[in-house]
Amino acid sequence: MKCNNFEGILKQLEDIQKQELTTAVLAHGGSYRFKEEDRVTITFDTADELDGADDVEVHKVFVNENGKLVISGIPRDELDEIELDPEDAAPGNLHYVTQAIPKTEEVDSVATPVTLLALGGGDSVKEALSAIRKAAADQIKSVMDEAGLEEVYAVDIDNGNSPVVRPDEFDDNNTQTLDRIRLTDDGLVFSASACCDECEYYEENIPLDALVEIADWLVENKENLYEPED
Repeated sequence: MKCNNFEGILKQLEDIQKQELTTAVLAHGGSYRFKEEDRVTITFDTADELDGADDVEVHKVFVNENGKLVISGIPRDELDEIELDPEDAAPGNLHYVTQAIPKTEEVDSVATPVTLLALGGGDSVKEALSAIRKAAADQIKSVMDEAGLEEVYAVDIDNGNSPVVRPDEFDDNNTQTLDRIRLTDDGLVFSASACCDECEYYEENIPLDALVEIADWLVENKENLYEPED
């Protein structure tokens, strides 16, 4: 009987949760051990280290020497701490671990803009991504048009909290943040910079997650838009 197959969507969710947890751990230097009062318990379904599914109290999360994320904890009714692969965690459980990790001075959020794609044909992914890109660009243009602006300077809107255009998880000095948006006859142009370089991106080649984040950021801060001084 015909039905929906959500395997692709579930895999996207699992990959996003694992990446967010990895980023949170890297923000703490690659390893984080929970205080006893902050520990969370999650379910593992298929781990070889367990006899069937079991609940595990998470004590530590770290990135090992091979760059692989590892969860360390004690299974229910056991005494010894064991290491487990996050891939074996029950779907939807990893975010409980990420939520329990405190923010740092440099990183207060690892949330990723999410678009779930239900695949239905050879071109469906490309078409869906193109539609998302166009919708985000149109939203930015609409906010700028409403404010009567052809240029927006990030520092004028939210000094010190510009959207990230191209992140670098291992070196904040290489993370590019938004400086300016220009509306030209050919579309939007985004200027971004890190400590050592400056780049320009057109709306068709800026990373999609950055474009979506910028669109949301503009909407949230549109009351702060004003005509930049010459």
